Amino acid sequence: TIAGAIVIGVILHVGDHLACDFPRLVTVSEADYQKYLKGVFGHNRPSYIDIVKGIEGVTGILMVVLMAIAFTLATKWFRRNLIKLPKPFSRLTGFNAFWYSHHLFVIVYVLLIIHGVKMYLVRKWHSQTTWMYLAVPILLYASERTLRLFRSGLYTVRLIKVSIGSETISGRLLKLVSTSL
Repeated sequence: TIAGAIVIGVILHVGDHLACDFPRLVTVSEADYQKYLKGVFGHNRPSYIDIVKGIEGVTGILMVVLMAIAFTLATKWFRRNLIKLPKPFSRLTGFNAFWYSHHLFVIVYVLLIIHGVKMYLVRKWHSQTTWMYLAVPILLYASERTLRLFRSGLYTVRLIKVSIGSETISGRLLKLVSTSL
């Protein structure tokens, strides 16, 4: 599934940074630091925690947390309300929680743009590639939402009768009424 592919990509991306990139930046020789990294980090060499606490690290952590919330609420146990939580937390299950949690992707996209623009070693905009990966999906999403907005004024749906069964919701009749513009 798409969620599984995203999880694998996130694990590889985060693992590469935490296990390879950050240790290399922290343990670089003094000569290489002066030659390549002094212009990026300044006179004081950053520690591992300094790199994690930077804008790139914080935005990355926030994206992982928000995606973990969305993925958790997308599982069939939460989405189908199969887990019975105590009263204040009972609203965290069911289709509405799943649906609203997936709107966190707007925040994730904003964080992803910041994450990509504030890269440590690439400062020129034309060398940064994050916008290339985001332009088409954002354009498609904005187009679909705009089309949906215009179409929403064309039809009125009147629900005449609905009965709730044990496992399904069945509607007896949905009547579409065309409205004049």
